[in-house]
Amino acid sequence: MHHGSARTIAAKAISSPKARSVRLAATAAVALAFYVALGAAVSRQPPGAFDRAGHVFLGHGLAFAYVAYRSGLFQTYVVLCLLTIAVAAVMPRWRGRVAFAIGALLLTWIISDRFKDLFHRPRPEDWLLVHETSASYSSGHSALGLAFYGLWALMIWRSDLPLGVRVTVSGVLFAWSVVIDWSRLAMGAHFPTDIIGGWLLAIAVVCGLRAATLVVEAKEPRLE
Repeated sequence: MHHGSARTIAAKAISSPKARSVRLAATAAVALAFYVALGAAVSRQPPGAFDRAGHVFLGHGLAFAYVAYRSGLFQTYVVLCLLTIAVAAVMPRWRGRVAFAIGALLLTWIISDRFKDLFHRPRPEDWLLVHETSASYSSGHSALGLAFYGLWALMIWRSDLPLGVRVTVSGVLFAWSVVIDWSRLAMGAHFPTDIIGGWLLAIAVVCGLRAATLVVEAKEPRLE
């Protein structure tokens, strides 16, 4: 067998749905393990130096922070999901992405709420504008922001849209997910480790869900 043929076979094996599914599942497992370990650590003791350092953002840009906060609420996501469904209705090739994004959002939401109840970490006491009553770890806004805005940034970047559109839209969407994270610190709603936990949870859910969909896709019969 020629070396070129061997490299081609190896490349196909690495990029096969099964191999990609295994890598994504492993990534999800690692992210979830770090998420649980971090939650267990920060929920059993007072805020450490890293969390206390988040106070540097407290009270800054509150008007803008409130807008970012509103963009991560249930009502906003309902409107955005309806808009993406409308796009899928006229652009069939985007239907898979829309279905995946909505599924990832809902799954992240459900799992985030369950873990909040499990860890039951107290919120910061110096909140501003909105008094959040749920537990602090992990930040649902951060998890959902990355699982929706960040996921759409990735999907648009990897689409066949013109490069300029991909760069601009993906950049704006990912930047907005970071703005949502910042708003949680500016409003005193979360500690920095809550936000990191939100990222880890979103990565675990999105990667795990994608691994599952790849397995399903690989089992579907192909039409000749």
